[in-house]
Amino acid sequence: MSAHFHPAHIRFIIIRDTINRMTDVQYINHPLIKQNRVEQRLYQLSLTGEALKKSTLIVLPTGLGKTIIALLVMVSRLPKGKVLLLSPTKPLVEQHAAFLKNVLNILPETIVLFTGSTSPKKRASMWETAQVVVSTPQVIENDLRPPAAGEVRIKVLAASVCRPDITVRTGEALYSGTPLGQKVPFVPGYSVIGVIDALGAGVTEVAVGDRVGALTVVGG
Repeated sequence: MSAHFHPAHIRFIIIRDTINRMTDVQYINHPLIKQNRVEQRLYQLSLTGEALKKSTLIVLPTGLGKTIIALLVMVSRLPKGKVLLLSPTKPLVEQHAAFLKNVLNILPETIVLFTGSTSPKKRASMWETAQVVVSTPQVIENDLRPPAAGEVRIKVLAASVCRPDITVRTGEALYSGTPLGQKVPFVPGYSVIGVIDALGAGVTEVAVGDRVGALTVVGG
């Protein structure tokens, strides 16, 4: 889902916020953010609020603080578990990791970088103790568990969302005694269409590249 704001409204908030900061600089006050490190900007807080409600695509010009918005979402999620931040290039991974170590009020060693130069075995160990992981998508993709004997891995092209997904999200037990009564977090998508991209040992009925449809075990 995307959050939609009229450009004039965004400009008004930015201009008002700039005037306020010229007269009285205020900083984000949060136990997981170091004091006097991140300036408080109203439009960023507004967009953060939208991002916390639902999956959100935020489009802003360079310099208006998309990383700050990501930071504010992170500190809301950190008490519930790990945070994985994906950046498209290695330089951006390093830049984002350095920024987070500078502003997050957590142990610096719990903010880790995953790059192709780090061995998979070491990445697995780092993941266990990390609170924040910054990585490129390619490294995470390479770390996905390969299919075991008798299994196939499907690259999902489309997924449906139906009543079981809704009842899992709300915590209702649709089928008594099954995992479909579990609460979030979970990945929605009760049925999928995709392409097989890896085979486990002993699989002969299908081949890599075959297009398939499947029902997931629970959620996704």
